Amino acid sequence: MREIKFRGKRIDNGEWVYGFYHESDHPDHKGKGYIIPSCASALYSFEVDPETVGQYTGLLDKRGNKLFEGDIVRKLYSEFLDSADCSDPLKIGDEYAGGKVVEMEIEEDGWMRLIVGGLHDVVTLNRFRFWLKKEDFGYEGEELQSSDDYEVIGNLYDNPELLGEVESNG
Repeated sequence: MREIKFRGKRIDNGEWVYGFYHESDHPDHKGKGYIIPSCASALYSFEVDPETVGQYTGLLDKRGNKLFEGDIVRKLYSEFLDSADCSDPLKIGDEYAGGKVVEMEIEEDGWMRLIVGGLHDVVTLNRFRFWLKKEDFGYEGEELQSSDDYEVIGNLYDNPELLGEVESNG
């Protein structure tokens, strides 16, 4: 069973808070969202901007970071090249195969293993499943079942400029 957890940006200081989410039905607080930290009681909560609230997917990215709705992720994939076939040596940050080289290592047998970072997607929740959706292009996206090939590089609220970019890890 996956851990049920939410995050949201606090109204008072803009910092992220993690825990249980609830919306008040009290007439004085109608429509306001609150997060109760996991280590606290219901008497201790923070008002958050409901637009920033995202649910934890239950998945970790390639580097062990938790994936939440609203995270911007970069798909990483491996390419293998015979270094003898490369007329110009590749380096980190170079464009290659629709992305940019973010890691590379040369094997003892002369082959080069490249980790290439592709375009960025947003983690969304739709029809009770988590999806990767490129909002700029409006496509349905792909279901997020395994996160081993992705890394969190930011989120919609702090780093909206990352959508669609391809950048190096540097």
